[in-house]
Amino acid sequence: MKLRNISRINMKLKKNKKYIVAVSGGPDSMYLLHNLVKKNFKNLVVCHVNHNYRVDSIHDQLLVEDYCKKNNILFYVKNIYYETKNKNFESWARNERYSFLKEILIKEEADAILTGHNKNDHIETYLLQTQKNKMVKFYGIKNKTHINNCLILRPILNLKKSTIIKKMNKFNLLYAIDTTNYDTKYSRNKIRKNLSESSFKYYEKLIYIENKEVDKYNKTILKLLPKQKKYFDLNTFTKDNDFNLRYFFKYVEENYRVTEILKSKKARLKEIIRQLSSDKSYINISINSFNIIKDYNRVYIVKNSTVEVFESFSKPQGFEWTQNEKTNLIYTNNWVKWQSKLYYNKKRLKDFYMNKKFSYLKRFKTILVFDPVDKVILNKIC
Repeated sequence: MKLRNISRINMKLKKNKKYIVAVSGGPDSMYLLHNLVKKNFKNLVVCHVNHNYRVDSIHDQLLVEDYCKKNNILFYVKNIYYETKNKNFESWARNERYSFLKEILIKEEADAILTGHNKNDHIETYLLQTQKNKMVKFYGIKNKTHINNCLILRPILNLKKSTIIKKMNKFNLLYAIDTTNYDTKYSRNKIRKNLSESSFKYYEKLIYIENKEVDKYNKTILKLLPKQKKYFDLNTFTKDNDFNLRYFFKYVEENYRVTEILKSKKARLKEIIRQLSSDKSYINISINSFNIIKDYNRVYIVKNSTVEVFESFSKPQGFEWTQNEKTNLIYTNNWVKWQSKLYYNKKRLKDFYMNKKFSYLKRFKTILVFDPVDKVILNKIC
């Protein structure tokens, strides 16, 4: 059967390159694979992940495996089992797939990974992003990106699902149907069920506008990000709260990649920006294992251990200070608790810190030694 009319790959792929093709057995990935074979791409490696989430998932695997045997294509399969019920299945499955693809990419010394994402996936992703109301680096799906330091190419991203199905059926090409795609307990499936391809032009225009805006912000922000990575200066903030939000997000993404912050909802991030922009010289915002510290005009992102407090009657290990004849001394870095009760150089500690503009982060690193009776700090703290 001549299939020259099926060809609709709109990306210049090089035949001298080696590609890992992610094939689920569904119409999109099978369409992609058919195209590559008919275009005489010889250096292909097919990877299939059997999630074992459906009782008939073995049929998908055998479909792909059989196609690869008939066309003399190297085939890899990985069986995975969803046992961690407290994790989001879609997120877990995606991580498992890309981990496997990277493993084979390295093993086969391939140049890139090809996936069968289409225009419907692109629009659905955009709607899912807006629904979750989180900060994103890009709206929709890129046709070229990097995941886990692997080059990912999506050659059929500009094709509608209906076009793919029509072509596959026209030429009697086999593909599997994943029934879980109709399970509306998954957010993407809810969107898919109510999405009409007739609305795609409208959404594509929105995506273009949104991404253009993000790109404009990022170009400006990248020029302003500090060369040193320890902190950023709040003087960089402007009256444009969207800019401030993007700046903070980009700073975290570039320097720390703290998932707990990057995956926060916009409302949470806006509240963080509001607090950082306040007149208060000290702010401490805890997000799981990290703390966002406003230290006068500087903002630090540190691990919890950096601002962890202690209080003891024993001298901390490694603390160099010659103890005098007094006993029952307290050793602590809990300046928040004691700053209004202790004295240093005949001044209340709180006033001393304020007059010196003593760094708040440094206060956590400063050990205070004092007698609990007279509450006078005995060691030198600056």
